[in-house]
Amino acid sequence: MKYKLTDKCPLTVILQLVGDQTYDLSAYGSKEEAWAAEKGEWWVEQNEDIDAARLEFMATLYEYSQEEVVSAAFDEQAWPFDWGYVTEENETVHCLVCDCTYPENAMPPIVKACPHCGNSDKNQTVYLSKEKGNGNN
Repeated sequence: MKYKLTDKCPLTVILQLVGDQTYDLSAYGSKEEAWAAEKGEWWVEQNEDIDAARLEFMATLYEYSQEEVVSAAFDEQAWPFDWGYVTEENETVHCLVCDCTYPENAMPPIVKACPHCGNSDKNQTVYLSKEKGNGNN
């Protein structure tokens, strides 16, 4: 099975694991930004030391690079698919400028231009679809 990153996948994925729940905090951009935004959920003022709450919060966070996201998909973890960060199978790209085809990479670096002619205009490329059987085989 082959996987590729989607445009939705950030450079760094930040997941929070709490019990059996997984939360995507990637939109915050960093662990520190996630803490700043979420500390009200974790820190009970006057009942808990803020430093202890921060340490507890940080212990629930996990960072993944784009390569690690694809690796998690290969390990059959559900979250890369749940948040639309990967899709199955490389797609074949047809360059309309030079009429050549080439596969997209499953892992970075993502192909941004035709390796044959250098065309980087996405409007001048199309994805080729695989033909599916008609069920009468």
